[in-house]
Amino acid sequence: MLAQNHDEENLCSSASAATVSHGDGVIVQQVVLDGKWGSNQATAYLPDKEIADAGFVFSHFAIRSDTGASLDLLAFALTLAHAGAAVIVPHRTLPSSERNH
Repeated sequence: MLAQNHDEENLCSSASAATVSHGDGVIVQQVVLDGKWGSNQATAYLPDKEIADAGFVFSHFAIRSDTGASLDLLAFALTLAHAGAAVIVPHRTLPSSERNH
């Protein structure tokens, strides 16, 4: 049998969520996760119902092209929440150089 250290498995030391808005069938929350790895903020879009129809985790909230134009994915996340899905979107932009690798 292999012994495991549960302290090493705990990657998140704290988490908090604050409701930003609640209306039109969607709850929007700002989420902060802190751990040994650092800190990250995200926005959660939750349908205003007990159980979501689906769940999505985006890896970025925006994609920036080589020309500097940016595509914001938050509007898409909100659309999914209106359709009944729970969506979490970290505050991180995907630069064009990452897409080419």
